[in-house]
Amino acid sequence: MNRSLQSRRRFVAGSASERGMTLVEIMVVLAIIGLVVGVVGVQIFGRLQEAQVKTAQTQMKQINEALDLYRLSQRSYPTTAEGLAALVTPHGNAQPFMSRIPKDPWDNDYVYISPGSHNQNGVDIMSYGPDGVQGGGDDIGNWDTKQ
Repeated sequence: MNRSLQSRRRFVAGSASERGMTLVEIMVVLAIIGLVVGVVGVQIFGRLQEAQVKTAQTQMKQINEALDLYRLSQRSYPTTAEGLAALVTPHGNAQPFMSRIPKDPWDNDYVYISPGSHNQNGVDIMSYGPDGVQGGGDDIGNWDTKQ
């Protein structure tokens, strides 16, 4: 009977190799996971900003191409007052040059100026960037996208 009592105690208590993790070990693992997530998160966030800038540049190129088609059809670019809306609602029975004017990646309208000060023979299209305010070094213009 003494022997069965000892085997039950071993079964309940378990050996050292069968014990669970201590709180300190769990905290160390969580700290390591936190550091890895932090490093990866910074990399992903940087790529997100880069992708938003490239998206804005691509959209401005598409708008610029539609404006060039507008100019061929109407013999001039829309005025600043007419704005980009002239591309979706052209004069007369003409076909729209774009189905809709996209918003920039930060959900703001693109700024349109005709004639442009940066593109002497054309128009300026710009996004004020993530802050939505002119200036600050994060503005993106169609003069930056020419290749």
